[in-house]
Amino acid sequence: MVLLSLEQIRERLDVEFEPLEPILTGFRMLQVSISSLEISAYETKFNVIFPLSFKNIISKYNFGDFTIGPIVFGCSVNYLDELIELDRLFNQNLDNKRDIKEFIVVAVSDPYLYLLDLRSSNIFALDRDLSLENRFFIALNFEKFIQGIGTLMLLRDTSNSENELAIQICKELGSECVDFWKTLSL
Repeated sequence: MVLLSLEQIRERLDVEFEPLEPILTGFRMLQVSISSLEISAYETKFNVIFPLSFKNIISKYNFGDFTIGPIVFGCSVNYLDELIELDRLFNQNLDNKRDIKEFIVVAVSDPYLYLLDLRSSNIFALDRDLSLENRFFIALNFEKFIQGIGTLMLLRDTSNSENELAIQICKELGSECVDFWKTLSL
């Protein structure tokens, strides 16, 4: 199985949700242009260094007003502003402050926070009620995370077995958390 590309996800979401606008918004992966200067200013202000792959994606697509399936990336125009709010949420739930600058929250759902490991680019999920040590690995990087969610959400109705699709996506992402991906496919 091959994951859908970001462009395929964008195109399929356009087909599905563009006719519903302006009544229903925030479900398309719109292209955007966030400058490297804006990203650098955020990194300096919050004393973080984003992985290059993350910078490349957020400079091309607007995650500031984007939801796919049950996962919310943002509800405003600017994803960098969303990251500030998500960081605040993360810090409120964090018992051990030493790890604050090793991870940033890049999305939320019920009950999870989705963390980008700034050192490895890996994506982890963390139940909001648990400590950081209870995080679990779900994708190799932010792009794979988007591809996994997009593929699952857009192909799950056409799959013979949604559990099989979740298992295949899990393998493609390098994750061992099959139950997480199966739950998303429901």
